[in-house]
Amino acid sequence: MEVLLQIVNLSPSDANVWVRLGVARFLAEQRSAAVTALERAVEIDPKMAIAWQRLFLVYLMLERPGDAAKAFNMLSDLDPNLARDTLDQSG
Repeated sequence: MEVLLQIVNLSPSDANVWVRLGVARFLAEQRSAAVTALERAVEIDPKMAIAWQRLFLVYLMLERPGDAAKAFNMLSDLDPNLARDTLDQSG
């Protein structure tokens, strides 16, 4: 995790790094920090479907259905195939 934080500090405008940090924080059970990182990723690059997908999944796990629906709608608009595959895997 420390290496990811260093990379974020070196490349704060790289959405990919924020997604990786969000996933790492989620896996480390740092749920609110995961949401913060993933929200930063979609703020930097609102057209990054994988960031919306990860954010959708985290919101589902956190039982935030309204936020999950918004994230899923963005994902569906950006990449309908990824949205479908995500539902198939999470459902």
